[in-house]
Amino acid sequence: MARSAKKKEPTLPNEKFITCDETAKLFRVTSRTIRRWCDEGRFHPVRLGHARALPRFEVAAALNACSDGAPWTYEFTDAGELVAVTAEGKRIEWPTSDNSE
Repeated sequence: MARSAKKKEPTLPNEKFITCDETAKLFRVTSRTIRRWCDEGRFHPVRLGHARALPRFEVAAALNACSDGAPWTYEFTDAGELVAVTAEGKRIEWPTSDNSE
């Protein structure tokens, strides 16, 4: 019997990723919703082991699309922190909650 070759997911060498669980918290939806959005083509995840991970630039773009007309845009820092940036270039830290789930 021939051994079936596993399909390799494409990866971007210097791309930074965020998990479905982390993305769900940003959008205030469930992880299941994020996986459904991936299946619908809203995000283009890559497999990291058994988990899906989303390119941070796609998550930031989706957040910006949801906040159309807001006086800021969202972006990730090199450290992976989400910040809002005003038109003047001022960074507004993403609010964090002390009540973690």
